[in-house]
Amino acid sequence: MAFVVFKDIMSPIIFYWTGHKNQLLSSIKRSISGLTSSCENGDFKIGITECPDTRWRQAYKHEYERMHALYRTTSPRVIRSLEKELTEYYWERVCNQRHGGGGFLGQGPYYLYVVLKENSGSNTR
Repeated sequence: MAFVVFKDIMSPIIFYWTGHKNQLLSSIKRSISGLTSSCENGDFKIGITECPDTRWRQAYKHEYERMHALYRTTSPRVIRSLEKELTEYYWERVCNQRHGGGGFLGQGPYYLYVVLKENSGSNTR
Protein backbone atom coordinates (compact mmCIF):
# COMPACT_ATOMS: atom_id res chain seq x y z
CA MET A 1 0.00 0.00 0.00
CA ALA A 2 1.23 3.47 -0.88
CA PHE A 3 -0.25 6.91 -0.43
CA VAL A 4 0.37 10.54 -1.24
CA VAL A 5 -1.27 13.51 0.49
CA PHE A 6 -1.38 17.14 -0.59
CA LYS A 7 -3.89 19.97 -0.45
CA ASP A 8 -4.06 23.60 -1.34
CA ILE A 9 -7.03 25.84 -1.88
CA MET A 10 -7.20 25.08 -5.61
CA SER A 11 -6.34 21.37 -5.61
CA PRO A 12 -8.00 18.10 -4.67
CA ILE A 13 -6.88 16.14 -1.63
CA ILE A 14 -4.78 13.25 -2.86
CA PHE A 15 -4.58 10.30 -0.49
CA TYR A 16 -4.73 7.11 -2.45
CA TRP A 17 -4.15 3.45 -2.07
CA THR A 18 -2.49 1.28 -4.66
CA GLY A 19 -2.71 -2.47 -4.78
CA HIS A 20 -5.21 -5.19 -5.55
CA LYS A 21 -8.76 -3.80 -5.64
CA ASN A 22 -10.31 -6.71 -3.76
CA GLN A 23 -7.84 -6.36 -0.87
CA LEU A 24 -8.55 -2.63 -0.55
CA LEU A 25 -12.29 -2.49 -1.25
CA SER A 26 -13.37 -2.50 2.39
CA SER A 27 -10.84 0.27 3.23
CA ILE A 28 -12.05 2.38 0.32
CA LYS A 29 -15.68 1.89 1.39
CA ARG A 30 -14.81 2.88 4.97
CA SER A 31 -13.06 6.01 3.67
CA ILE A 32 -16.05 7.00 1.54
CA SER A 33 -18.47 6.28 4.38
CA GLY A 34 -16.39 8.41 6.75
CA LEU A 35 -16.05 11.29 4.31
CA THR A 36 -19.77 11.27 3.52
CA SER A 37 -21.19 10.44 6.97
CA SER A 38 -22.71 13.90 7.42
CA CYS A 39 -23.65 14.39 3.75
CA GLU A 40 -27.25 14.71 2.69
CA ASN A 41 -28.32 12.42 -0.13
CA GLY A 42 -26.90 13.77 -3.38
CA ASP A 43 -24.14 15.82 -1.74
CA PHE A 44 -21.32 13.69 -3.14
CA LYS A 45 -20.19 12.02 -6.35
CA ILE A 46 -17.88 9.10 -7.11
CA GLY A 47 -15.83 9.17 -10.30
CA ILE A 48 -12.63 8.26 -12.11
CA THR A 49 -10.03 10.36 -13.86
CA GLU A 50 -6.46 10.36 -15.11
CA CYS A 51 -5.67 13.74 -13.58
CA PRO A 52 -7.39 14.75 -10.34
CA ASP A 53 -6.14 18.36 -10.54
CA THR A 54 -7.50 18.90 -14.03
CA ARG A 55 -10.79 17.14 -13.27
CA TRP A 56 -11.22 19.29 -10.15
CA ARG A 57 -10.55 22.57 -11.97
CA GLN A 58 -12.64 21.76 -15.04
CA ALA A 59 -15.64 20.03 -13.49
CA TYR A 60 -16.03 20.51 -9.76
CA LYS A 61 -14.29 23.43 -8.06
CA HIS A 62 -17.27 25.79 -8.40
CA GLU A 63 -19.95 23.36 -7.21
CA TYR A 64 -18.10 21.17 -4.68
CA GLU A 65 -15.92 22.00 -1.70
CA ARG A 66 -13.51 19.06 -1.72
CA MET A 67 -12.23 16.28 -3.92
CA HIS A 68 -10.53 13.22 -2.44
CA ALA A 69 -8.57 10.86 -4.69
CA LEU A 70 -8.69 7.50 -2.92
CA TYR A 71 -7.31 4.82 -5.24
CA ARG A 72 -4.83 4.64 -8.12
CA THR A 73 -4.27 1.91 -10.69
CA THR A 74 -2.80 1.48 -14.16
CA SER A 75 -5.67 -0.79 -15.22
CA PRO A 76 -8.68 0.79 -16.98
CA ARG A 77 -10.64 -2.44 -16.37
CA VAL A 78 -10.00 -2.31 -12.61
CA ILE A 79 -10.83 1.39 -12.22
CA ARG A 80 -14.08 1.08 -14.19
CA SER A 81 -15.07 -2.00 -12.19
CA LEU A 82 -14.36 -0.23 -8.90
CA GLU A 83 -16.33 2.86 -9.91
CA LYS A 84 -19.31 0.71 -10.92
CA GLU A 85 -19.18 -1.32 -7.72
CA LEU A 86 -18.97 1.75 -5.47
CA THR A 87 -21.69 3.75 -7.24
CA GLU A 88 -23.97 0.73 -6.96
CA TYR A 89 -23.09 0.32 -3.26
CA TYR A 90 -23.85 4.02 -2.53
CA TRP A 91 -26.61 4.42 -5.15
CA GLU A 92 -29.28 5.62 -2.71
CA ARG A 93 -27.03 8.49 -1.54
CA VAL A 94 -24.67 9.36 -4.38
CA CYS A 95 -25.33 12.09 -6.97
CA ASN A 96 -24.01 10.06 -9.96
CA GLN A 97 -26.29 9.85 -13.00
CA ARG A 98 -25.13 6.33 -13.87
CA HIS A 99 -23.28 3.40 -12.33
CA GLY A 100 -19.90 4.36 -13.81
CA GLY A 101 -18.54 4.23 -17.32
CA GLY A 102 -19.41 7.80 -18.23
CA GLY A 103 -16.33 8.82 -20.15
CA PHE A 104 -13.22 8.00 -22.14
CA LEU A 105 -10.04 6.94 -20.36
CA GLY A 106 -6.63 7.49 -21.92
CA GLN A 107 -3.22 6.13 -20.92
CA GLY A 108 -3.43 6.28 -17.12
CA PRO A 109 -2.65 5.97 -14.29
CA TYR A 110 -6.29 6.21 -13.20
CA TYR A 111 -7.70 7.57 -9.95
CA LEU A 112 -10.97 6.92 -8.16
CA TYR A 113 -12.25 10.05 -6.43
CA VAL A 114 -15.09 11.40 -4.31
CA VAL A 115 -16.26 15.02 -4.48
CA LEU A 116 -18.21 16.60 -1.60
CA LYS A 117 -20.52 19.61 -1.72
CA GLU A 118 -19.95 22.61 0.54
CA ASN A 119 -20.74 22.14 4.23
CA SER A 120 -20.97 18.36 3.91
CA GLY A 121 -18.75 15.53 5.07
CA SER A 122 -15.89 15.79 7.51
CA ASN A 123 -13.94 18.98 7.94
CA THR A 124 -10.38 18.72 6.59
CA ARG A 125 -9.22 22.31 6.97
